[in-house]
Amino acid sequence: MQQRTKDILWAFGLTILMVLVGLLRLTTPLPKGQVAIELAGIIGLSSMVGLNLRWGAGITTVGTAILFLLGKADWMTVLDMAVDMVMVSALIGWQLPRDIKVTHRQAIGVGVAAGISQWITAEVLCGIAGDAFAHGSGIMPFMRLALPTTLLTALLYMLLIPPFALLIRHFNWQPPKDDDRPQKPRSMVIDLSDHQGMPKKQDDHHDQG
Repeated sequence: MQQRTKDILWAFGLTILMVLVGLLRLTTPLPKGQVAIELAGIIGLSSMVGLNLRWGAGITTVGTAILFLLGKADWMTVLDMAVDMVMVSALIGWQLPRDIKVTHRQAIGVGVAAGISQWITAEVLCGIAGDAFAHGSGIMPFMRLALPTTLLTALLYMLLIPPFALLIRHFNWQPPKDDDRPQKPRSMVIDLSDHQGMPKKQDDHHDQG
């Protein structure tokens, strides 16, 4: 099977899975609306690490757009997802070739960062939305009301993104075509250029005693 065909099948399957998870979202009522436990983003953000950045961003964008059109996502969800996508993209250095091994520690780091980003963004957006509905009563009361739900969502991001990203990566990792090419850091926060499990290059020169 050609790689592009395989990518299309993975993208299609993950997009469908993201939409299905989004359709099953849970909501918590608030005095001026409701806040949702958004778990669909776990699929999209995991695919950005497991598949690659381009396909993962496409899956996340298309999945979010479908949920928005179906009425299962609102502007808060869209903004939250956009911030999370930027966070994960920056964390992996805006690229993640498939010949790079992603370790458990690195996947956990991505999950923790995505969870924190999701939590902070959701809290701020809930506060702003609540303040707008309540005509200037302040954002803090609504942030406190939304805290249990947003914190639970963030913890689920931290817990589920690492194993799901590693699972996708396992089936999509490709061995490097040229082991002699120079290695460059590919992440601004977490060094994802660590080729664990790859054969080390032997030195051509040895010190003479």
